[in-house]
Amino acid sequence: MEKLEITQLKGNFILYKGKIYQVLDVSLGFSRRYEIKTDLGYIYCSLFDVEKFMSSILIDKDKSNLEVEIWRKLDGRFTDIMIDIETLDTKPTAAILSIAAVAFNLETGKISENTYYHQLDYVRQIEDNRTTSIQTTLWWGAQSEETQEENFNGEKYLYQSVLELNEYFQKECFTDRRVWAKSPAFDLVILKNAYEGAVVPWHYTNERDVRTYCDSNNLGLGPLIFLPNTHHPLEDCLAQIRDVCAIYTLLHDRSKNEDI
Repeated sequence: MEKLEITQLKGNFILYKGKIYQVLDVSLGFSRRYEIKTDLGYIYCSLFDVEKFMSSILIDKDKSNLEVEIWRKLDGRFTDIMIDIETLDTKPTAAILSIAAVAFNLETGKISENTYYHQLDYVRQIEDNRTTSIQTTLWWGAQSEETQEENFNGEKYLYQSVLELNEYFQKECFTDRRVWAKSPAFDLVILKNAYEGAVVPWHYTNERDVRTYCDSNNLGLGPLIFLPNTHHPLEDCLAQIRDVCAIYTLLHDRSKNEDI
């Protein structure tokens, strides 16, 4: 294997072994994307993708087609990510007990083998003025001993956890990814508040609501059975991914049948 050396030219042009590739800025609403113009057409990606895959890509010595390898690398990353959290309050300032995130592709149903799951130190958060509520605390007290054991023994510091969540986003997903939660008005609002000025790894226009998407009666799909929440964030992420991918498949199949 050899490391490709890419020379950055003026503007948005990249030179590789005498061949010029143009990187174009493509803005879709508030979501900024880029594309690489190659002999195979345009490869849509983020600036992060451009820097990562064009500057340090590894390729077999006997391969002369750079574009083929770029396609493989970009295809291996995920388009969607599911997030679920457990908390001690319903306000944006809530103390967070645990955070889970799982990358996946909505169209194919493929789920990343790498998952993100952190159990957090809620006592330290309360000391840092994150909030709790009596109602939520009483609700947790009524849950099973196993559920309480899972959620109340975390040691991870919240701010470090959200920074590591950013790393998970960068490693597993395209920059222009959809971010799912049930619902964004709860999980994502509280999580964004926890960033405390650090860069949140998604734009609000890419937020997606699992509950709305899976409202099968309003979609004309009839009553469907969905898995109940377990209040184990990682398990709930995986269940919600199965639900939204199932709905996507049903809608896609119905659309194809209507076109026949």
